[in-house]
Amino acid sequence: MFEIVKALAKGCKLHVVLTPGDVEAFGHILEHRFGEIAGIVAALDARNAQISKVQDREYIMGEVALLDGGLSAVTACVCEAMRGWLGQE
Repeated sequence: MFEIVKALAKGCKLHVVLTPGDVEAFGHILEHRFGEIAGIVAALDARNAQISKVQDREYIMGEVALLDGGLSAVTACVCEAMRGWLGQE
């Protein structure tokens, strides 16, 4: 999640890449089970995010601490980007 926030702060746009098979399945889910997808996005919480490289934890948490709102700001930014992507789908 931290990496998404950093990229968005630099003006990058969120792009989600799916395989052709996943595109078809995702389209079906959007049409018939949108509430589930919306619930997943709403449940995102940076406090529950895992750091893949344990040695990066101190750096990432230090950078997050510099953000106005800390982990809550990370969550809000990522959720907003995901909602924007879903709205375009």
